[in-house]
Amino acid sequence: MWKLVLSQLEKSKQAFLNDDIDLAREIASREKRVDAFELKIDSDCENYIALYSPVAIDLRLVLSLIKISNTLERIGDFAEGIARHVIEGDCTKVSPQLIDELQLERMFETLISMLSDSFVALESENTKVSGKILAKDAEVDLLYRDSLHILTNYLQVNSSFIYCGLKRKQRKIFKRNKKEYDRLSEHIGVLPLVLISPDDGKLIADGSDERRRFIDSIISWHDKEYLYSLIRYNNALLQRNSLLKNKIKDASLFDIWEEQLTELGSFIYLKRLAFIEEFVPIFDRFYQFLSQNNESVGLRYISHLQNNESLQEQLRNSRERDSILGYTTKGIHKDDLEMLLGDYPIKREGSQGQNKSYLIALKFAQFDFLKRLSNLTPILLLDDIFDKLDANRVRQIIHLVSEDNFGQIFITDTNREHLDDILHQIRQDARIFTVEKGNIDYK
Repeated sequence: MWKLVLSQLEKSKQAFLNDDIDLAREIASREKRVDAFELKIDSDCENYIALYSPVAIDLRLVLSLIKISNTLERIGDFAEGIARHVIEGDCTKVSPQLIDELQLERMFETLISMLSDSFVALESENTKVSGKILAKDAEVDLLYRDSLHILTNYLQVNSSFIYCGLKRKQRKIFKRNKKEYDRLSEHIGVLPLVLISPDDGKLIADGSDERRRFIDSIISWHDKEYLYSLIRYNNALLQRNSLLKNKIKDASLFDIWEEQLTELGSFIYLKRLAFIEEFVPIFDRFYQFLSQNNESVGLRYISHLQNNESLQEQLRNSRERDSILGYTTKGIHKDDLEMLLGDYPIKREGSQGQNKSYLIALKFAQFDFLKRLSNLTPILLLDDIFDKLDANRVRQIIHLVSEDNFGQIFITDTNREHLDDILHQIRQDARIFTVEKGNIDYK
């Protein structure tokens, strides 16, 4: 399997750099062999666990083999993904100069070398080779960080056409440059956009899943590793919940998924914690501006990983209770973001105006955070946000969006006089679109 995946990665490099469609098709056809290897290895490992009930040291070896197999399958998926881009003609549009600036050939060669050395290190148990791999990983990280700035500058010069279509009784369609996305997650990070709307009230009023979604959407926008880790965590969570619902008692099967949940959950937790520490001062600054320093607010991150007990221990200790309930009660999928007005939950203490100011400050902080990360100015959508705000807060918002810090802004309001007054105060070029009975008119 290792040699097959290494071959796939080497061929994906050649297919991409030479725009070789025939080679790309070969890679795509061979991906099924990679999947078959992974399924066979996983099945063999599970059978070994079931038949022999291995002791801890042997079990750890088996679990490591499963993780290695899963990792190799993911690398194979990435190689196939590169091949698909070649097949579909995406790579013909990439400037050779951009490829050189991004040092993609060097990155390919380093990754191929790392994968090859990893096999040698595993087979020979050579720690020196392992050390070289870690050094190469740092090199790849540096190339990736540099690529973000290069691509940002490139996108500022070379714009894309983004299309979103919605037809009655049909699914939404998202396209970039007339090509529909294979997965909607591919669009994350392409176009920075912040929407402030009445639906934001769910962040305060509803359950913790809304607040986690808010955190995840911001981090995932700029951190693909976080996004993929989140997807993998949710897949592992689904597998553990399936064991619970089917009343399966095999501890070794729980160990497999709980180890993955612990590893991925710890990574996600640290990313969320770092984000909150950076985000809170930005949020506080915007709220103080809107309230004119009349109120204090806060955000407090709550997680099971803040306990003294490790997540793996918490999962193991909660198996019996979780089996009764039929779902997993411990993990980062239960994290919450406590929203405070003073020292108390704003959900309980805040007025309608304070709640709305809190949510608007959150979204302005999101705007500022994304702008800092990408060097791109997000599009700002203000959907009926001035209702239930006093005149002072409305004036502060108008003053804020009038500054040069903001780029393109869309404002919706059902009160035309109110909207005209806002546009007069902003004193910026504007075009008004009127929607009546499904018809759009503009001037």
